[in-house]
Amino acid sequence: MTSLQQVKLALVARFLANYMDNNIPTEISNRELSTSLNIPEDQISARLKDLREDRFATPVRKGVNQVNPLQIERFIVELEGIRKKKMEKT
Repeated sequence: MTSLQQVKLALVARFLANYMDNNIPTEISNRELSTSLNIPEDQISARLKDLREDRFATPVRKGVNQVNPLQIERFIVELEGIRKKKMEKT
């Protein structure tokens, strides 16, 4: 997965975790993403900027974002396409 796809997946996972347990916040900080994905924080910031421009992510406050729930289905379709391509290669 690309770093952009990894960030998308982390945002969606956090949203779904909150759906299952309200004690887990929907938002996630750049630092948390950087640590959990092992991607430098400056790259996380760049990917989130792209995702905000694409309306996939919404800012909560400086350095903290959350997924736009209306974009989750689009991402799942994207993941299905990636999986199908991998299956075709094998």
